[in-house]
Parts: sequence; C-alpha cells; structure tokens
Amino acid sequence: MVVVLFGLAGSTAVTAAQGAPLVVVPARYRPVQIGFDLIRLRGVSLVSYQYADGVDGPVLHAWDRSANRWVGVSVDSLVSRQVAPRAEFAVVIGQNEADVAPLAEALTGWLRVTTIASLNAATIVNELDAVLAFRPGEWRWLAARYNLELDDRNAERRRWGRYGPPGTPPRRPPSRAAQPDPAPEPDRAAPAFDEPFDRVESISLPVEDVSPAPEPDPAPEPDRKQASEPAPAPAPPAIEAPEVDEEVQRAPRSPLTRQRLVIPVAPDAADK
Repeated sequence: MVVVLFGLAGSTAVTAAQGAPLVVVPARYRPVQIGFDLIRLRGVSLVSYQYADGVDGPVLHAWDRSANRWVGVSVDSLVSRQVAPRAEFAVVIGQNEADVAPLAEALTGWLRVTTIASLNAATIVNELDAVLAFRPGEWRWLAARYNLELDDRNAERRRWGRYGPPGTPPRRPPSRAAQPDPAPEPDRAAPAFDEPFDRVESISLPVEDVSPAPEPDPAPEPDRKQASEPAPAPAPPAIEAPEVDEEVQRAPRSPLTRQRLVIPVAPDAADK
C-alpha cells in the first residue's frame, strides 16, 4: 500500500539548504546512515524507498526534520518537486541498476541525476565526492565513522611543493596574450574574373608651382641719425704752390703709382 502525504510544500520534510541535493537511498541500514550523515554535513533532503510485493512501483518516505519522523510521499509529488523544490540535482543510490533505474527515469526533469549502484560504504562515499566535493575535515570524519582508510593522492605533491621533486623541468604558465584570429580562407566557390585593367602600383601627378610671387623690397627708411647730425664745416682754402721756373725736369712715372712726381730745379743749379 502506497501512503501519499499531501501538503508537503510547506513542510520541513522538503526544507533543505539552498543548492543542497535530493538524496534517495534504499531502506537499508548503511545507505540510510550515510543519508543522515549528509543531512548533518550538507543539509540534504533525504528520501528512502523500498519495493514491496503487490505494489506497483517503489514505496517512498521522506524524512521530516521538525517531527523527527518519516512521512510517506508519492512518486508524483517527488517528480512535481513538491519534495525538495530548491534542490539543484538528485543522487539515487541502490543495490543495482534495476533498483535505481525507475527512480532515475522519473527524475529526468531535474538539472542532473547521479546514480550509484552499490551498497558499499567506501564506494558510496567516493562516488558522492564527485558531486559534493568533500573537504579534508569531512573526509577524516567519514573515514573514522565508517572505518575507512584514506589514500592521500596529493601527498607526494605536497612533499616537494609546487615545483616538484629535484630534476623536474620547470613548468611555465601558459601565455595570456590573446592569439590573433586566423585570416579568413578565400571562397573557393566564388568564380574568378579576369581584371580588365592593369594594376597600378604607384602613380605620380605633376604638382603645380603655387609659390607666391616675390614682393618688391620696401623703400629704405631715412637714417634718422644722419639727419640729426650737424652739417660739416667748410674745408679751408687750398695753399697755392710757389711759382717755379718753367724749365723743370720731368720725372718718370712711378711703377707703383699713377701720380706724376714734379721736382723743381733751381736756375743757378742748372748752370753749374
């Protein structure tokens, strides 16, 4: 007999943290225990299911936190998101693919559905880490609770640091420079046309002489200094040379000057 509980939209059975998933587990001890641990760690919405004889489909129960008990729900209320309306994805856990397939198909309207076909605690925790990303403290708590042995895959990396063991070639970060866009390929389907004219690589045009005509020089301004200077004094009268006898000896012209030298000769000197 399937028990259907109406009015779950306002119940705390559907209340979960924003973005926390819906976890559907079989009504078995270990999966239900892991489901309650996920409520403690991540605030998930927990739903259990079981297959009963004479019942078409699984029997579902949702955990009501306020009443601290299980309440019956239907598959339709689960598909219509009356249960966990704020969940972003669902995780369905079962013993095999035949158990999880009907519920996974019914929840295909969700953002995504992750199925885990195993009842082993180590397998369930490892598969849940792919969608929940457990923190180191949560891993240590789960390992101690389920008697698991942790295998630290990053121990060797932390031992040698970010540069690796001695002798490791340096790793350069990728260049952040944007790569130029490749040149577009020519359209091979376009027809090729012959050019009707020769290509002109360069052309030179005559340049007109547009330089202005030379302007005439302006008239020189009168020298104000010369106008202000007084007129020069008249030159003194020339001194007349004494009269000499006409019979004089003409000297030849000097090769160094064009002036003629006149040498007067006394009359008594000529008789001697």
